[in-house]
Amino acid sequence: MNKMVSVIIPVYNVEKYLNRCLDSVIQQSYRNIEIILIDDGSTDNSGHICDEYSKIDSRICVFHKSNGGLSEARNLGLDHVHGDFITFIDSDDFVSKWYIEYLITLIKKHNADMAVCQYRESADDSYEFLLRPEDKELICNRKQAFEHYCYQKKIAQNAWGKMYAREIYRETRFTKGILYEDEDIFYKILDKCQKVIIGSQIHYFYYKSADGIIRSKFVKEKYQYVVASIELVKYIESTYPDLYTAALSKLLWSCIHIWVQIPNKKDYPEIYSDIEKIIRKYRKRVLLNPRVRLKNKLLLLLSYGGQKTLRKIYVMKG
Repeated sequence: MNKMVSVIIPVYNVEKYLNRCLDSVIQQSYRNIEIILIDDGSTDNSGHICDEYSKIDSRICVFHKSNGGLSEARNLGLDHVHGDFITFIDSDDFVSKWYIEYLITLIKKHNADMAVCQYRESADDSYEFLLRPEDKELICNRKQAFEHYCYQKKIAQNAWGKMYAREIYRETRFTKGILYEDEDIFYKILDKCQKVIIGSQIHYFYYKSADGIIRSKFVKEKYQYVVASIELVKYIESTYPDLYTAALSKLLWSCIHIWVQIPNKKDYPEIYSDIEKIIRKYRKRVLLNPRVRLKNKLLLLLSYGGQKTLRKIYVMKG
């Protein structure tokens, strides 16, 4: 009998995109799934849409709760899974009809703990998936997976776009009440994996808002992204010291990502200065590493001109 896959979808005020997401899931070529919808206190029509879908597909189970954030919603879903494998989908995204079949085939073929597919990131949601017969499968042990992750090649921290053996989340949960919860948990999840399979096919569409990060209001909680990356560096330094510079590259990327969002130094002087110190301390070491991706190196070179120079580049990108 085919193994069951639990699909966890947190839902919060996404009535504009929810039908598209749920249609893509119930139309999966792999049928033995349970779909766990967590309505996280939506104030629009999202909760009603969830209930209507549960009436037309018996595989859907809906939980309504007061708003507590993405971590709390995912954790509630994890508390109610029955499947042998778990995957997460964000409710404003959508997946190909082969998404689950592709990932579970990779896991079963290689007896892996985690399988990863590639994704398309865009504000243009007219993307059409293609099932290509060719596929490059990268088989990684734990250290190799961390290496790809730290160098930001082939694998990212996103909870979605992956499938996990249920045992991986047996005792691990997302930290409540923080931003960048995926960054916070991912190295802890990788630490539990003996084997990770990275596929080359695109089966996930990540809807990226056209507003961009510069236009979103900066709040001090965003610094948690840097804090999570610092924890990753500590883990790597103690576990895989030869990957230390790779982890520093990941940390500096996080620093730049947050630094450019701060309007000016006087509004958040401590956060601004802390990030600036980290960049200055490790910038040269990372730049001298030939394996660091070009995008990171270009941004680090621009950082010599200061935060305002970096902000201008991000604004130009839109």
